[in-house]
Amino acid sequence: MRDPLVSVVIPAYNAAKTLEATVRSVFEQTVQDFEIIIIDDGSKDNTVEVAQSIAEQDSRVKVLSQPNGGASAARNTGIKAGKGKYVAFLDADDLWLPHKLERQLAVLNSEKDVTAVQSGVYYVRDNLEVISVGWCVESKDALSDTLFFQNLPGLMSTLIVERAEFDKIGLLDTKLVILEDWELAIRLSRYCNFQSIEEPLALYRQFPGNRSRDLSIHIEPGYIVLERLFKDASLPAHIKKQEKQIYAAFYTMLCGGAYKVGRYGEAFKWGIKAISKHPTALGYIALLPLRKLKRNSSRNAITQEYKMMIDSLANQQTKI
Repeated sequence: MRDPLVSVVIPAYNAAKTLEATVRSVFEQTVQDFEIIIIDDGSKDNTVEVAQSIAEQDSRVKVLSQPNGGASAARNTGIKAGKGKYVAFLDADDLWLPHKLERQLAVLNSEKDVTAVQSGVYYVRDNLEVISVGWCVESKDALSDTLFFQNLPGLMSTLIVERAEFDKIGLLDTKLVILEDWELAIRLSRYCNFQSIEEPLALYRQFPGNRSRDLSIHIEPGYIVLERLFKDASLPAHIKKQEKQIYAAFYTMLCGGAYKVGRYGEAFKWGIKAISKHPTALGYIALLPLRKLKRNSSRNAITQEYKMMIDSLANQQTKI
């Protein structure tokens, strides 16, 4: 039997409630040449039982279990176990729109020097009601965009990478408690001609308790990533020249994160630090209220075609 074209890696921790809907969104892809690798990361609920039940119904599904080590460790297990030419990632509470793989494979096939592709996402509530849209934009400098936190709306549920690239750039950094996706995106941007598809091709669930909303855990990993980057002698000169601006962007990210969850004292602290590092941060910070309004209104940009697809996914979820 020949190897599949795509290995879909799904890390799952206490994901029994959402896993079946997530996997179903893969089954409904317009491209069917894939395997699905579900990695149970030491779940305490019945995630394993749900995953094994799915695997019994379709031989393309493999279930692996390991002690809890975090999403990066689970993804690395999936990468190493995969047989596909490409590795695509999907979190166990997110979903793909049916043509997601088709759109990305078309880019990978038509642009031979491109080996990694992401896309935009719809941010949705647990019931798949759309909150806002995270678009990607055409990029002329993927590394610069990544370092300035641009074009990364939902990386680890939209990313597809030629598997051989991981042999060159390494796996995900399991020592980082968060921002491991940002660190990976930096390496993809440097070495893989990382490209973005503007349109949203995945549904990214937002929960009040999402780990990404915990501002405090971002600080140390952010410093680690940036310090490592700027110690690298092979870093492109134009990036080295922007060191102050890039640190300021990191501080504005923390400022914006605090503002988003209503922690205005922390937002003020990080905003002052950002402006002190580089005055260009002032423009971003001044527009934070407008950015929030823009996010809230972006749901109006959903086309009827996409609304029908999302409604279909939501209806299927209620039947599970």
